[in-house]
Amino acid sequence: MRIRSVETAGFGKLPDGKIHFAEGLTVIKGPNEAGKSFTIRAICQGLYGDAATTDRKVREYCRKWGSEGDFFVRLELEENGKSVIVTRDYQERRNVLYAEGQKEIRDKKKIAQRVGELLGLPTEQAFLATACIRQEEVEALDEEKPSIQSIIEEKIAGSGSDTEKLLRRLRQKMEGLRSKSGRKGRLVELEAELRELEEELVERRERIRRLAENRRELARVSAELEEGKRLLSDKEKVLENNRKYMNALKEVERWEGEFDRAQRDLDRCREAKRAMEELRKSIHILEKELEEVAGRIERAEKFAKADEVWTDLAEEVRRLEERLQRIRELEESVSALQKQVEGMTAVDPADLRRAVTLPGEISSLETSLEAQLFGVEVKAEGDAAYAITADGVRVDGPRAEAHREAVVEFPGVATVHFKNLTGRERPLVDELAEKREALERILEKYGAADVEELEALDRKYREKRSELEAARRDRDIQLGQDSLEELEAALREKRADLEKAKEARDSLLPHALSEEDLKRGKEEREALEKKRQELERKVSENQGVLNAVGDDEDKLQERVRRCARELHVARVALEELDPYKCGPDEFGRLEREVEELGERVKELESRETVLKDRIAQETLGEEDLAASEERLESVRRRTETLRRRYEVNRIIAENLEWSREQSISGFSQEIGERMGEILAAITGGKYGKVEVDGNLGVKVYSGEKGDFLDLEDREATAALSTGTLDQIYLAARLAVLEAVTGDRNPPLILDDTFVSFDDMGRKQNAFELLKRIAEERQVLYFTCHECPPDLQVVELG
Repeated sequence: MRIRSVETAGFGKLPDGKIHFAEGLTVIKGPNEAGKSFTIRAICQGLYGDAATTDRKVREYCRKWGSEGDFFVRLELEENGKSVIVTRDYQERRNVLYAEGQKEIRDKKKIAQRVGELLGLPTEQAFLATACIRQEEVEALDEEKPSIQSIIEEKIAGSGSDTEKLLRRLRQKMEGLRSKSGRKGRLVELEAELRELEEELVERRERIRRLAENRRELARVSAELEEGKRLLSDKEKVLENNRKYMNALKEVERWEGEFDRAQRDLDRCREAKRAMEELRKSIHILEKELEEVAGRIERAEKFAKADEVWTDLAEEVRRLEERLQRIRELEESVSALQKQVEGMTAVDPADLRRAVTLPGEISSLETSLEAQLFGVEVKAEGDAAYAITADGVRVDGPRAEAHREAVVEFPGVATVHFKNLTGRERPLVDELAEKREALERILEKYGAADVEELEALDRKYREKRSELEAARRDRDIQLGQDSLEELEAALREKRADLEKAKEARDSLLPHALSEEDLKRGKEEREALEKKRQELERKVSENQGVLNAVGDDEDKLQERVRRCARELHVARVALEELDPYKCGPDEFGRLEREVEELGERVKELESRETVLKDRIAQETLGEEDLAASEERLESVRRRTETLRRRYEVNRIIAENLEWSREQSISGFSQEIGERMGEILAAITGGKYGKVEVDGNLGVKVYSGEKGDFLDLEDREATAALSTGTLDQIYLAARLAVLEAVTGDRNPPLILDDTFVSFDDMGRKQNAFELLKRIAEERQVLYFTCHECPPDLQVVELG
């Protein structure tokens, strides 16, 4: 059985059209994103898909990217030279299988059964686990580095002890994409981002929709605004005519009021002039009475003032006389004290301080000298006579002790003096004599017998000086800034003023009043003043009236006549506007209508401005919406990639169980032999011996090591390159395919399986191997890399 062609429309990234495949080996070549993976997906959908499915993931992944439409797949197969066509129309939700010379099959279960019979692989999982080696599996091999044992077990579901370990690893890998709770994993995160972008796209579409609505509303508001302005203009004209009538009516009422006020002002002017004439006469009589009373009080107050001045001057003369008497007494006291002080001896403070300290110093020196005792001893020869005096005292005997000095007299021969020379700079004896002489000189200078008498002399002198200073201060205080002569001159002047004040007082004595009479006179004057003020207030009030209305009767009379003329004119104008007569209620209603209509126009203008601002502020355009759709499509593609990877792992896990059910005894030896043949062909015989034990453990013989390498031992296989491991994996997959399918030969599909082969010779060997396999079964090799030139190539993109 082989695949002749696959035809698609609206499918993924594939252009609408048909791809043909050769009977043997066909290379389908194209750059990345050209549609190789979608071609494999289209083949699988044609073989095992269901056009009636409601699975949203299937439809979103398979439909043309960026499109909302459905898609179509038609697969043409060949069995024993006859054509079998399988159609999957996802728009019509129709599945059809047509075999040449047979009836058309539309039941999807019967179609699945017929495809399973043709391929020998009943399900898509079985097909992907055996006849299809995709690039995701090779990448997963490189990422996860599973053991060859687990790979074989995965594909044929052997009963080895590592099956559960492989299943755990697959589940871990699936949970890395999507956890059991569905809340974590790379795929979950990307799906969350996809939802956010979808929400953003919805939000942007909503903004574009609102922008269109705002534009439609702007057109409606502008039309309504234009109609409102027209209607407002009409009503404002009607209102203006009514307002003119109302104003004319008000003008009549105003001139009626003006006429009444002018007449009242004329009457008030005449009344105020009459009253003011009478008030002025009364004020003239009252002022004469007030003048007589005020004169009597003024003269009495002058006498009282003169009497007060005379009394004050008499008191000042008395105080000045007493002050002069006190100053003269103090002058005499100062003179007497001055004479006493001049007759006393003043002690120099320095002498006094010296005299006070000398006795202590003398006593201290005497004490020090008393402590300095020295001895004198005379040893006379024969009967020589001598006499000893110690500190001025005659001593009997040859020995004596002295503090200051000692004298030894040898009559008629010599006199020997001994002096105490104790002292720092000079002998204490000399210093003591000097201080005694100094004290005697000071006492003798002032005629004092001792220090106490000297201190008494100084104390008496200072006390007398203090009395003199106190007397001088009292005198100076009494004098102040004046001299005695100035005070005496002032006294004479005050006495003269006193005489004049007495004469003035005596001249006013006839006008003197008692306090009671003076009080009554003031009360009478105050009453007259109040009466005059009241009359003047009334005069002022009437003057205010005249100031307010005017005091010119002729002008006021003219004003009355002018108001009468204006009132007549206003009444005539009101009669002319009588057709527009309206009452206050009607005018108010129309005014409210105009006001409401004006408010509505303002609202519409405001709404128009708001809508224009919204439209101007909206920066989002169709190109932004397209950019969001592009970003969404990019994330959607990445999401689908992870979903496919998740699906691969899921399919592998499911096929593991299926392979177990299909496993038969003897696979291990058959697979080992076939793996050896395939691996020898690829590696040029370097690796050609493979052993597969009953537990599906794989060992490869290394000529360099001279021993088999256990592929479950990571240390043993560390020297093997990634390309070599991929070649072993390929050998295992091909061996499993042959073991599982038996005499059935379904097409073999490989997706860039040789991409990691690091030896170009081995890659060439691998293609030669595929040519030999293609002699028995169809081989479709998808790649984006260069390949041998002798192969049949179908270009994509």
